[in-house]
Amino acid sequence: MSSENVPEIREKNSTGFALPEWPTSTPEPTLRLSGGGFPPDPPPPPFMPGIPGKGLFNRPDCQFDYLSALFRIGQWLKQWFYDGYRSTPGQFVTDTDLSAALAEISQKRVFSSSLFRQAPLDASELLAQLSGKGLSGHRQRHQPETVMLYPVFMLPQSDLDDFEEAQGVEYVGETCGACRNNFEESDDLVKTSCLHLFHMDCLKRCLTKEINMKGNHLCPYCRQDQSALGDFLIQKEMQEVAHIVTEMLLERGTWPENERYIYERLIHAGVSNDPAIAEQVRALWPLVNFYSVRHLVSQVQSGRATWPDNDGHIFLELRMAEAIDDPEIAEQVRALWPSVSLYSLQHLMSQIEAGRRAWPDDERDIALRLRMALGSNVPAIVKQARALKPTIFLYSVQQLVSQMQAGKGVWPDDDRGVFEMLNVAFFGTDDHFLARLSVGLNLGSYGTDGTISKAWREYGDNVATSEQASALYPLVNLYSAQHLISQIQAGKRSWAGDESHLMGSLWRLVNNPDPAIAEQAWAIYPLANLYALQYQVSQMRAGRETWPDNDWHIHEELRIAKASNDLAVAEQAEALEPLVNFYSVRNLLSLRQAWGDIWPDDDSDIYTRLRSAQGSDDPAIAEQARALEPAVNFYSVQNLVSRMQKGLRISWPEDDNSVYLRLSSAGKCTDPAIAQQARALKPLVDQYKSKSSGN
Repeated sequence: MSSENVPEIREKNSTGFALPEWPTSTPEPTLRLSGGGFPPDPPPPPFMPGIPGKGLFNRPDCQFDYLSALFRIGQWLKQWFYDGYRSTPGQFVTDTDLSAALAEISQKRVFSSSLFRQAPLDASELLAQLSGKGLSGHRQRHQPETVMLYPVFMLPQSDLDDFEEAQGVEYVGETCGACRNNFEESDDLVKTSCLHLFHMDCLKRCLTKEINMKGNHLCPYCRQDQSALGDFLIQKEMQEVAHIVTEMLLERGTWPENERYIYERLIHAGVSNDPAIAEQVRALWPLVNFYSVRHLVSQVQSGRATWPDNDGHIFLELRMAEAIDDPEIAEQVRALWPSVSLYSLQHLMSQIEAGRRAWPDDERDIALRLRMALGSNVPAIVKQARALKPTIFLYSVQQLVSQMQAGKGVWPDDDRGVFEMLNVAFFGTDDHFLARLSVGLNLGSYGTDGTISKAWREYGDNVATSEQASALYPLVNLYSAQHLISQIQAGKRSWAGDESHLMGSLWRLVNNPDPAIAEQAWAIYPLANLYALQYQVSQMRAGRETWPDNDWHIHEELRIAKASNDLAVAEQAEALEPLVNFYSVRNLLSLRQAWGDIWPDDDSDIYTRLRSAQGSDDPAIAEQARALEPAVNFYSVQNLVSRMQKGLRISWPEDDNSVYLRLSSAGKCTDPAIAQQARALKPLVDQYKSKSSGN
């Protein structure tokens, strides 16, 4: 196996995404940096007059070289101030000596943010900074792009000739021009070109504040332009952010636990008018978002962090990260979506179960996140998402039902999805066939009152979810039926082909132990029965459907519709009665002809239905009903004789005039077979009559 370092190979051979470089054609403004910068430069040694240590002995060894060089410069400065300008060379510090010292500091490369590393100053520039004077002894003149950065231990601008007296003056106790708080020894200060002092962070916030979509680069004290200083501070911040991101790209770094300062610096940079900074910000945002989300996911997975209550920004960060041009990073972003979606759903469920959050009115985001988690390539994520599915579906249905109860909800026109979610919540799986099979064969099903059987309680993985789902079934069925009836009444929908499940649900609802549910179900029950009858009759008249062999439920529907308190419903049901009776009798005759011994012992209901059909307002139906009467008469007499022959009937009817009338009518049937059989029955009828009379 190769021993080559993967990050180094990637850094050397990478052709993918790269952060934009700062333009080399535009020189950095002439900025003078002393002491406190970003990050802070090391302080001078503690033995220099008037200078506090500020944690000197915690510095790395390489930084003592830097401090030693500064000490030598300080000694040279002291000699120069005491002796003044001498004509004899060697008795005061020369430019060559100071440049050599500065070069030594630069070669150490102690702090990447130090301007000593970027552009070593010559001796005269250093002397002008450290003393506040020019070499001629006159006060230094500040140019618009000259920035002096001082910690509290640095010397102020002064015309004092006595170096010792000037060195003893400190800024401790003076006031920041932005926050109005006094300076302390641990503070990092900035002196602007307009000679005003501020805390580093205070001035940074002021110069990066967005006003009217533009950066505010004015001194907060005197409103003098400080664009150079603002851009300088932003550049220093962006360089550190770019370094962190680059290390992550090369798989050499770790993401900081507290990432807030990274986003703050990106926001500050967003108000800059510098095109180079704007380009850097655009390049960094997607990467920062990606590493931020990835870090959060890894922390949650390892149990070192909890998911935030409000996670909308996480999905926004992922969407921004997806727009990156690097295909490798974009693929890693897409791989994060299922994990982020899963943790978001798990946290939401825990919040709802604890009563700290309510189910959202708009649940489209939840459905999308569930699909993302279920579509993961990681089996563990898919397994956890499936475990959440019943609970999510339960809360979704509960939300819909509660909105309907409050009068704020709208039932969906196609509510099959509602029943599917409820079934998943009840059975704990979306494999409905296997769930129903196991329940039906081994456990029994839930009762008509919506409760779960004892066996299911013992079997179910999530009994609480199943019980809550079971309690929702009556209400879901009620609202589904109400919505269907209202749609049909409004002419927006017609009765469906197979609504047997709806009629069965309504029958259970009108017998529900909850009076409120039963009352609402009874209010629509007659109308539902009427629509079911109308559909059945219309299908029969169109020849698209056959009459059911067992039509007791149709006659029950007719009875309930006729008994409606709504006169319009009752009248429409009565108008349908002749047609229903006609199709019922005709179907009975066809069954008798096809199967033989099928005829009721008491056929009075058949004759009642036949008379009703013959009285239809539709001449065609009335005529067809009259044509059925000879066959009905024949089967009625034949059934009577057959029962006498089999000993199932003990006595012949005393008044058998109706028997002879029916037999006579059957003999005139247009069907030759029936007419012939009717004539063959007459001797048997006479025989039973004779026995009955005793002759």
